Amino acid sequence: MSGGDTPMTVEAVHFRVPANVAGSLSRTYVEALGMRTLGALRFGYGETELVFADDAPGPHVADDADLYWKIGVTVADLDAAVAQVRRAGVEVSSPWSLAGIGYLCHLRDPAGLQIELLQRRWEGHAEPNGEHAFESARLAHVSLRVTAGHAARTWWRALGLFELDAMDLPGRAFSLSFHGPVAAVAPVGPLRARREWLWSRPETLIELQHRPGPVRASPGTGLTGLVIDGSWVGAETLTTAAN
Repeated sequence: MSGGDTPMTVEAVHFRVPANVAGSLSRTYVEALGMRTLGALRFGYGETELVFADDAPGPHVADDADLYWKIGVTVADLDAAVAQVRRAGVEVSSPWSLAGIGYLCHLRDPAGLQIELLQRRWEGHAEPNGEHAFESARLAHVSLRVTAGHAARTWWRALGLFELDAMDLPGRAFSLSFHGPVAAVAPVGPLRARREWLWSRPETLIELQHRPGPVRASPGTGLTGLVIDGSWVGAETLTTAAN
């Protein structure tokens, strides 16, 4: 991976899914979420792309110990985005405000992989949209689980990604940290300003969920690896770093 002053870039996120659902992925990623088709089973908004292989031996099984948690897509107007997703015939939860985080909702693709939609501004402060609700959408986060107390932060920093912000969630058994390619620091001030700054970052960030207990990579449908600054970082390496 390159060093010096060149920012690291999360270029691709790779998954494996069963062959019987691969053909329906475009309904979620293109028709509902407004991504572009970049090739066979490849989708994205721009700099970072999602790449799927149709060779998973089994379906996705939701598990709190799975290395992969979700991807996060940020939008200008969440209510408009949800309306578009539903017009495409894709199920999505109703938007809600999570204290200390923001205005968000969730859906799953045909393989069962979770996607979070998050409004860049606080609830009630949507930004103007263009003709398409996802016109300014970004693949903002790739969210992974790591063992609480482990040196995951140090590992990601050595890879070239800086910790931009961290947060505890009262009543939940985990905390979060966000890591990006630029050594920026969240602004000092009201919580809303910090979160809106984070959700408006132009880069794709790595979000870490720090949780008790070990983490494993899914043996079936799930994340197989990331391409960061032109280098492959496989799920096995990410799992070792998470534990």
